[in-house]
Amino acid sequence: MGIVFCSTLFLYSIHRIIGISKIRSQLIDGRYRIILKYRSHLKIYGGIAFIGLLYFLLSTTLEYLYFLIPLGLVSVLYSLPILFRRKRLRDFHYIKIFLIALVWGGIAVGQILVRDNSIVLLVLLILFIEKVIYIVAITLSFDVRDLKIDASLTTKTIPQYLGVQSTYRLSYGLLIIGLISYIILCYYDNQSAIIPYIMLAYFLSIFIVYISKGKRSDYYYSGLLDGVIGVRSLVIIIGCLA
Repeated sequence: MGIVFCSTLFLYSIHRIIGISKIRSQLIDGRYRIILKYRSHLKIYGGIAFIGLLYFLLSTTLEYLYFLIPLGLVSVLYSLPILFRRKRLRDFHYIKIFLIALVWGGIAVGQILVRDNSIVLLVLLILFIEKVIYIVAITLSFDVRDLKIDASLTTKTIPQYLGVQSTYRLSYGLLIIGLISYIILCYYDNQSAIIPYIMLAYFLSIFIVYISKGKRSDYYYSGLLDGVIGVRSLVIIIGCLA
């Protein structure tokens, strides 16, 4: 968990510092104005996180380190403009949210695998797919919020292609598919007792996405919409312990 926390804080700090330099001045408002004001703080947080990351990397197993290398590479290329024409992976059309989902899905599955390497491959695969679907569904709302920013960067996204309403329908559909896949997994793995908790977690997620329509508050997205991911995990953990 230390590796995940420190690497997330480090890359988030770099991503924000680089990202703010690419946004047109007339679009710098809300959270971007705060980022610009406290950019020096982000450098400090990023530096501390990098030191912590080195510590945890040196204390982890080689097997887990090998597993993290491709995920870390994607994360670095997502934030740093070191590809041709100083592009980041997130600057390529349509792939931004899929990169986020693949990395977080891989990290989640990796944490499970480290704790139980005897887990059935099919179970691991379904868990990975479910988590990727869930993160994509949640992240679509962020792409709706960032329509103007992405347009200014000439980065094409799913909401630009489908339109806002169709994007929300896609988000609901993906959440339902994720719920069904998790229920199937529970029956397969003889864990049907936690299905009500999983349904509660997913219906809560659908509700939060639904009420995000028309919202532009950074506190809403960074707090409630991001927070529902943690709440979902907490509800499922409670179900497993009940």
